[in-house]
Amino acid sequence: MWRSMMAWFMVLGLFLPCGLSQNNQGAPSQEQTTFSMERIGVRQPIDIPYSVLQLLRKDKYVLDCLEEGQDPNTITSDWFVGSKIHLNGAREIDLFVQSREQSQVPAKNRCLLGANVERFWIFRPARGRHELVLEISAHDLRVLDTRHNGYRDIETTSQTAVSTTKLLFRFDGARYHIAVGEGPG
Repeated sequence: MWRSMMAWFMVLGLFLPCGLSQNNQGAPSQEQTTFSMERIGVRQPIDIPYSVLQLLRKDKYVLDCLEEGQDPNTITSDWFVGSKIHLNGAREIDLFVQSREQSQVPAKNRCLLGANVERFWIFRPARGRHELVLEISAHDLRVLDTRHNGYRDIETTSQTAVSTTKLLFRFDGARYHIAVGEGPG
């Protein structure tokens, strides 16, 4: 009898809706919240919207990848990979961006990778466009469940051979700023 009940529950589970469930914070519970330079990968990659690419083409860190006199329009969306995240509830779709691993050698975007860090950007929608709210070089970035001014906190980690630095970022109403840092001073 027990086995038949278990089998019935398993069959029933196949027919239940498979959408993302919502947690009490209003963000999809299956959403990727940890990102790394270790090329573990963005689980559900999305293409970079053109408005975000335009902002990245103006970013000093990205522009440093260009050779002398090279046009910023040579920076293409295949330099980056994005992931949807929800920082301010389920209705607002924010965007995490990091460099995309490229097959050509040398990769055109190779300067976006440091010795043990990578550049990460986070954008939010604002007035029909995207707005940069955080850019940081780190080894790992994690979106937390704790919140400040309605937005989820973000933690980054970077390591050297002798130390680890963790930074906690909180939203101030316009951008993320360092709230707490642990590591070498």
